[in-house]
Amino acid sequence: MEYKESKFNMYVKHHNQNFIFNTMHGSLIQVDAQELPILEHFHQELVDHGFIIPNDFDEIEYLKQKRIKAISNKDALYVRILTTSFCNARCYYCYEQGLKQENMSEDTAIDIAKFICSISQETKFLNICWFGGEPLLNPHVISIIINYIKEHHINQNLKIVSSFITNGSLINDEIIYNMVNNWYTRDIQISMDGYGNEYNLIKNYVNPNYNFDLVVENIKKLIKTPIKIRVRLNINRENFEESKQLINYFEKVIGHPQNFKIYPGFLFDGENNNNKQIIHIDEFTLKKDFADYLNNHGYSCTLSTQRRNLGCYAGRIDNFLITPNGQLYKCAQHYADKKSHCLGDIYHYNDIDQKQWIQDDLPSKCFNCICLPLCQGGCKAARNTHLHLQVCHTTPKEIEYSVHLLIDKMNDK
Repeated sequence: MEYKESKFNMYVKHHNQNFIFNTMHGSLIQVDAQELPILEHFHQELVDHGFIIPNDFDEIEYLKQKRIKAISNKDALYVRILTTSFCNARCYYCYEQGLKQENMSEDTAIDIAKFICSISQETKFLNICWFGGEPLLNPHVISIIINYIKEHHINQNLKIVSSFITNGSLINDEIIYNMVNNWYTRDIQISMDGYGNEYNLIKNYVNPNYNFDLVVENIKKLIKTPIKIRVRLNINRENFEESKQLINYFEKVIGHPQNFKIYPGFLFDGENNNNKQIIHIDEFTLKKDFADYLNNHGYSCTLSTQRRNLGCYAGRIDNFLITPNGQLYKCAQHYADKKSHCLGDIYHYNDIDQKQWIQDDLPSKCFNCICLPLCQGGCKAARNTHLHLQVCHTTPKEIEYSVHLLIDKMNDK
């Protein structure tokens, strides 16, 4: 059999040592200089881990088939539900500014549950992300929707998991009890914007009793549960250094429990009305600096080395964002684009045309990009809305940075 080298091999020099990372398989191997080029120094391990492949194997077609299968996969369903579009914070960068504010009613909650049951009859795994606004301003409808699905879904073995995107200010003992015992909560993302008073200024809560100290105390309560807590640090130029203080503070008061993770959420152009404090996608040095700071303080941060079968959840059939009044969008960015129109609503599902979102329409430049297995075309909303969003999920520099971290971790063992 004749072989060729994978087009997804990335050559990395690390402390005068040679490594190859394959973005298709996530494989990493060290090679001596005299073993290069690898085709001339063939051995089975290179084949087993995808660095060398048969001549007739088409990697681009393989990834395409993965995408097509993921687009139509009904085994798993992901829906993002807005319990409300109201929020108790007034973050300047929020992309939902100017949208209609409303709470979901009990009747609409039941109708949404019925809708989910109707489109998920073949589903084995249901993932609901509770979103807003601030979803915990209207927690009652969460119980209504989950209880209805549990009682009426055709598949009584349906596995349900929930996640929350919240500012963390409204978490209390009752909420935590429901998250653990009734709402199937697997993880919570809590957004933080700087340390102490900087956080309070950016969040600009309607009620000053909601503040930095309260949110930290709520995080401490959550740490005692099985729920995974992901603190997203919203980073821009203005709070870049301030956020490092927050990392120091978390290390001191919370430490490094297994269910606690911090990760940076860099505010890119298009996410916050073109504010001049944003960090551009190509500003790798700033991103690396912050990731280094996290890693040096014991909070693992690899910018991107995980393969994906699809660019984002919006590209999968029947994955929707559902608004408080039952309107259907494909994702939060689609909902935030004031120039776009919703796909329809839960009452007229048969009239909905998802074609624009679920077709396999990657730009031609993707097929020559070493990042393709880790990106798969990136953000659908960046191509299908009027927002100036970041398309790509990662860049070659970010992958190389992550590979250096993997090598260091491998050497520490």
